[in-house]
Amino acid sequence: ANCDWGVYNAISNGGNKPGLWRTLNSEEWIYLLTQRQDAKKKYAAGAVDGLNGLVLLPDNWTLPEGCTFNAGMGDGDDREYFAMKNNYTADQWQKMEQNGAVFLPAGGVRQEFSEITYVGEVGRYWSVTRCQGTAYLDEWCAYSLYFDSESLLPADPNNPRDYGRHVRLVCDAE
Repeated sequence: ANCDWGVYNAISNGGNKPGLWRTLNSEEWIYLLTQRQDAKKKYAAGAVDGLNGLVLLPDNWTLPEGCTFNAGMGDGDDREYFAMKNNYTADQWQKMEQNGAVFLPAGGVRQEFSEITYVGEVGRYWSVTRCQGTAYLDEWCAYSLYFDSESLLPADPNNPRDYGRHVRLVCDAE
């Protein structure tokens, strides 16, 4: 099945050919958020120009002048906590991004055919890894990254494939 959206579709502003981009697998999300050196110091809840989400830093990180970074998630489960942890203007974020920071918006969730809920409160990003254990899980579920203002699960298995989740594509360096 063509389950990796990035592999099978041309990205118009990213080379315009299929196969240049891909979706992370669950092992890569786990490595990025828990296993790489100083992993817990390289992500945080934050807000960029009023949009809540998760800030990820690269391994070789240098904080830009005029910016701050407070690692980790919060101790309060509400939409205001993202900005209390790290709050960036568009200009500040441009500096952060130029130094390699990545922002994953908390775009909410869609369960089956329902409306999108929890926008600004929750982020869920697909992996290409199917769940394992039972025939039902193998057939119908995949892992995803889950975060809110106080928690982070890099490989959440509670994701039937008909649920709406976001996709963050990556391009492997040559």
